[in-house]
Order: sequence, then structure tokens, then C-alpha cells
Amino acid sequence: MTTLNVIYTPGTVVPFSRFAQSLLRWSDCRIRLVANGCTAAEQAHLQALAGGRPRMAFLPMPGDTPLAHGQVLNDLHERCDEPIFAFVDSDVFAVGPFMPDSLDAPLTCLLPPAAFWTEAEEARQRRRHALGCTYFALYDNESLRRVRRRYGVGFDKYRWDDLPGAWRMQLQAEGHTRPRFDTGKVLNILLASECGPAAFADPGNLRHLGGASRSTMLRAWTWRLWFRRLRADWRGALRSRRLRRAKQETNAYFAALFDALAQGGLPPDLPPGDAYVRRKVAAMTTEIVRMYAAAG
Repeated sequence: MTTLNVIYTPGTVVPFSRFAQSLLRWSDCRIRLVANGCTAAEQAHLQALAGGRPRMAFLPMPGDTPLAHGQVLNDLHERCDEPIFAFVDSDVFAVGPFMPDSLDAPLTCLLPPAAFWTEAEEARQRRRHALGCTYFALYDNESLRRVRRRYGVGFDKYRWDDLPGAWRMQLQAEGHTRPRFDTGKVLNILLASECGPAAFADPGNLRHLGGASRSTMLRAWTWRLWFRRLRADWRGALRSRRLRRAKQETNAYFAALFDALAQGGLPPDLPPGDAYVRRKVAAMTTEIVRMYAAAG
């Protein structure tokens, strides 16, 4: 039985705990509720949720403040002695079976599109995730352990200047040179070079709010940072600004939705913007309302 680690940060436990119940319902996985810097009340909530369910467990990370995501993944992997190491963000839920029957790659990423992505953004994000993702990943544990032992690499973020020479040579050989690498990216590149490329799939029965699992919103840019970005790449800056606004609007909408559900009220008006996004949000709202009703 595969253990699926669901990682919570402060502020995500109450609205998203029912999401974990959907993952339990639609798979035969063991669901581990991981509290990363959550409050005592939030930890008690997760512990109570896991207590009455044989395939659920609760695990608090050490310390009172959230650890870096890569550090949490390193810790969880050290605990894993199963054939598959699996983790998912807390803002992902299921509406049907979603686990693949088998893994044919060292890394399989499940890629449900985020609620705020337009059709064009979904296509761009699929290309961008060529190095894997960290919101729903399934690793062949034997391959993962072998690469981590050989290189001493973890799921951490890395700066190019801080990488050991052997890593830089390997990354250059694979065509990956950049100033910094996000969570898990260096590990995924080395894993692909040693064990084969990652596989990607959208099972169709997963939903992803996107960005809502962070304990804080994206930091606001000052006008100086915005001007520098605009001068360097105005098309990318405008796209980034529109995407950030769409994320903030959909996150605000879902926050209002969860408040309404907690108080027994009606869903709020849909967020403004792209018609495709509004249709996705409307469909997700219907599914979330049904899920809350089923969970009681």
C-alpha cells in the first residue's frame, strides 16, 4: 500500500481537510496528514481526522514555524521504506479514481490544471513542468534512493553558484544552466539523467485549486521590481501580472466559498475574468459543495 503524504501549512487545515478524505475515498492509498508549522488547534484537527480512519495517519513536522518545502520532502523520504514515495499539496482533491495502475518511470507527475489557468496557460505550464512538479509526485523509491545516495542531493532549492562541481557538469551536460533551481528540480534532473525521463499525466479525476496551499499569498512586487521586470521582458511581465491577479482573485473566491460552507451559506459570486477559468471554477465549486455535503 502506497503512503500518500498530504502536506499542510498554517491556514490550510480547516478548508482542505475534506480534500484528503476525497483522496482516501478514491484510492487504496494510506493517507498521511503532514502538519508543517501548523497551530496546535490545526494539529488537533488533523489528529482527530486521522484517528477514526484505519488508512489515515497524522505526522507533525518538528518546530513551531513552517519548514522549507524541500526540507519537509527530505524528511518524509527518509521515513519511506515503500516501493513508491508519494506526496501531494493539500489543495488537490479527487472526484474519482486517480492513482495509476503502475509506474513506468522513475518519476510520475500527476498534473491537474490549476483553477486560475487559462487554456493557453495550461499548455505553457505543461511545457514548463518538463522537470517535474512538487504538487503531486510519485517516485520509484529505489531509483530515488540510488540517485540521492550517489549525489548527496535532496529536494531543496539550489543556487547555481552553490552547486558542487560534479553536479554542475552533469546539469550542463543535460542542458540545464540557470541561476537558481526551485524545489526538487536539481534532484529531478539528476534522476532523469541516471534513470530515465519523468512521465506526466492528468488522470481527469483530480482537481487543483493552485497556489492556495501556501500559507501566504505571493509577495507584492514594489514598483521598482515591476519596472525592472517590465524593461527586461515586457511580455513575460504582463503575463505574470495577469496570472498573479487571476490567482489572487480565485484564491479570494475559494476562501469566501469555504467561509460560506462553514457558516451554512450560499457560494459567493464567481470571480471576474477569463470565461474558461470561470467555467472551471464553477465546476469545482459544485464538486466542493457536494464533497462537503458528503463528508458532513
